[in-house]
Amino acid sequence: MFNKILLFVFCSFIFSEKIIFQIKNTNIYDYDFYETVPYSEWVVLDTSKQRLSKNSFLEKELVFFESLEKKINLHGEIYTKLNQRESQLLINFAYENFVAYPLIKESDLVDAKQHIKDRRFVYHLLLGYDGCSMPGVFPKNKEEVLKDISVLQKKISDSLSLAKTKDRASVFQDFVLLESEDPSASQNKGALGWISWGRTVSSFQKTVFDLPDGALSEPVLTDFGYHLVFVEKTEPSDFSYYNPLMLENITKKTCLQTLDFEKLRSSAIEFDSTLVSSDKLKINKPVLKKIFKTIEEKTKDKKLRGNKNSYINWIEEKSFSDVLFIYNQKAYGVGWFVYYLNKMPATRVPSIKTEGDLLSLLKSFILQKAVLLKAEKEALYSLYSYQKEFLKHKKNILQKEYSSFLLNSIEKPDSLEVFNLYNKGVYKGDYIKPKSVVYSEIKTSSEDKINKAYNHFLSEKNFDNTLKLFDGTIKSPVSEGSGGPLSLTAFGMKVGEVSSPIENRNKTFSLIRVEKFIEPEPFSLAKVYNQIERKIIKEKQDSIKFNLLKNLKNKYNIKGFDL
Repeated sequence: MFNKILLFVFCSFIFSEKIIFQIKNTNIYDYDFYETVPYSEWVVLDTSKQRLSKNSFLEKELVFFESLEKKINLHGEIYTKLNQRESQLLINFAYENFVAYPLIKESDLVDAKQHIKDRRFVYHLLLGYDGCSMPGVFPKNKEEVLKDISVLQKKISDSLSLAKTKDRASVFQDFVLLESEDPSASQNKGALGWISWGRTVSSFQKTVFDLPDGALSEPVLTDFGYHLVFVEKTEPSDFSYYNPLMLENITKKTCLQTLDFEKLRSSAIEFDSTLVSSDKLKINKPVLKKIFKTIEEKTKDKKLRGNKNSYINWIEEKSFSDVLFIYNQKAYGVGWFVYYLNKMPATRVPSIKTEGDLLSLLKSFILQKAVLLKAEKEALYSLYSYQKEFLKHKKNILQKEYSSFLLNSIEKPDSLEVFNLYNKGVYKGDYIKPKSVVYSEIKTSSEDKINKAYNHFLSEKNFDNTLKLFDGTIKSPVSEGSGGPLSLTAFGMKVGEVSSPIENRNKTFSLIRVEKFIEPEPFSLAKVYNQIERKIIKEKQDSIKFNLLKNLKNKYNIKGFDL
């Protein structure tokens, strides 16, 4: 009993949860924030960026509660999206818990649990060997490099023993600059920075976390060469600010890097095979063949393109009522396959060119269903880590959907609102048709021809005759500031004046006469009605986005929070 009391006191000492605000009867804790914004990132932000981070977090939490209150999570497409995400996460957790986690060595798990709440500030000195992964040419083999670095280790160790604790990092850095073959050593003096558990290869990681502060390691072999590791200091990792209930799953995740890929792969194959073994799964091959023939007829004979929607339509056209497969002594029809095909994102639906392609797709659906059934049977959905992960996804989805819901719920402004804004705009100089010019033009593809037209006008003194002879026309009004060289020239002329030849941007040539200028005037309301309507809606949408946090804080009576 005394030991249990000590354990409780110890846990309370190392973890103290703090309520930072409440939404109705729900507490939001400091660990909720630090699981979103890692503590190590938070403390280096300036005041302005800290405020933005807090506001972003608060807005997401408030939007989540508001979405639930308005039952946005139950809206058709959103409800489906949440269900699909929930299923996908449950499948991922199933493979982690049933396939990956059982392969983790107990010793690795013990180490991870011991060190998950710490991080170390680490320096290293690196010597390369022939064939290592570090860039460069290294003539010595592993054995020779090991001898060299062992001698160097003794030399550095002696120097460190003579140095004051506060000076040891500087002593090690001096040796790095002199001896390290790491290409980045001249810039970083061997500093690898803060290392948390699970962020580096196992052999290197174990050495780092077995060292006390201010200590030097024995030589450590990795693919990059032989390392000497120096730990300057230790402090709590970001995970130490998480809810302790999260740490068990996080600890296991950090151990996944220790697993052999081929062993993991074979374990996954064995797991899949067990779930859909021949004694559990019986596929009706004749019905499968009929479905494939339907698809083949459309794609080959009728040259139609196969995709998700077309596959669904073609299969539904046939109104198949047959049993497609039996799993665990339960029969499933073609409609079950169509249902899962409909749930699958269109971009992930493979091209069905052979009966084997169709069979593979069907088996993938059956396997997903089998994994979900096993996950539900083993109650993986009750795991705190799963609930927390799904909640994170749910909040992200609802934040996006809530914003769309608000913005799309804005009604079109009534005609009086548009009319009033139109009048205000005209008064301020908006919605005004700019000054324009009307001119007659002779246009040619060659400079010689335009010069002939110009010389004809000079000799005849009658531009109308020249216009007719050289197939000229009167042009629609051109606004000031548009139309290129022609417009620029025209606005510098008087009514009735004829220009000299003008070279256009497209290497054609023109001769013009200004017919008239049209003074600026308001556009008609009908001309700009849709533009004004869009402007009003855009302003309302911007106002909603800008005032969203303030309005929700007022509704739920939240002033802010401190950490």
